[in-house]
Amino acid sequence: MAQGWQEQFQNGSGPSRSVELSGLVREATESLVRMDADRLEELARCCRDLNREPAGMIDQRVDQRLATQDSMRERTRELARELTRQRASMDVFARLLVETRANLRVLSHLHALRLRASGMGEFALSGLERSGRKVGYGDN
Repeated sequence: MAQGWQEQFQNGSGPSRSVELSGLVREATESLVRMDADRLEELARCCRDLNREPAGMIDQRVDQRLATQDSMRERTRELARELTRQRASMDVFARLLVETRANLRVLSHLHALRLRASGMGEFALSGLERSGRKVGYGDN
């Protein structure tokens, strides 16, 4: 069918493109049901001819997609390995951030006490309290 169809299409004596395409799709579906690999390959060549795609272009695009997917999978695996190696360092960093936040609160509280102890502390503290936060100096 593939050879006969190509000759008819090139000569212009064959059926219209849409009728032929629907027939190809129907036949491809039936071949899939029967798992007829040789016929599916032949139908794929027919469809390629219908779309006027050179045989190598489709294969090249498929190869490019597979290569991209493979490289993305490898990069994901590499990042997962790196994350596993750095997990202890990240845990230490997280604890450091928590402790720094706690130290910042203590320092802010001490700063507020010093401002109150000096005579001008009320003005500075009122600005901090007006912002809706309870002594948040330096707490960015």
